[in-house]
Amino acid sequence: MDPLIASARDGSETAAQQLMERFAPDVQAYIRRHVGTALARKVSTADLCQDAFVRVFATLDSLPDDADLDLFKARLMRHAQWSILDAARALKHLTGESSAGDTPHENLADPLGDASMGDVTRDDQAAWLERLMAKLGPSYADVLRLRMEGDAFATIGERLGISEATARKRYERAARQLRDLIDLATPDDRAARS
Repeated sequence: MDPLIASARDGSETAAQQLMERFAPDVQAYIRRHVGTALARKVSTADLCQDAFVRVFATLDSLPDDADLDLFKARLMRHAQWSILDAARALKHLTGESSAGDTPHENLADPLGDASMGDVTRDDQAAWLERLMAKLGPSYADVLRLRMEGDAFATIGERLGISEATARKRYERAARQLRDLIDLATPDDRAARS
């Protein structure tokens, strides 16, 4: 394991500070690129960055013994993504012109406004799926994302601090809820995405 990560895992504030100084610019740049304008009006980049670091430091014990700085950065970016999604979920009750931009009553099952024209691309499908998954509860969406990335239920349980059986149940419920959300889309929308 990288000595800096090992020291931070052992409780060294200096090591944690060095990791933050090293990776904060990358996390801030990632957050600026991925946070929408409506969310940016409500939550600061610094808050989201801090949340990502808090999350990754809380999971240092789950890093493998051969973890290097690249793995740490990858996990940090994943937590930055989850920080953005959780902030968006927490603020989704806000409606109106000032919080929702040009489309205050936007249905997340509708196609993206900036979707490519012509054939549906993988990016279009991924963005549409991500918008649907944002409507799920965080505990379900996290399990679904990890499963879609190929993680086994035992690994998902370990990463989220739940049992394998709980991970399996949440996945089943998340998949069922996701199917229901897809069914809510109009037949024309579903045909365009398949």
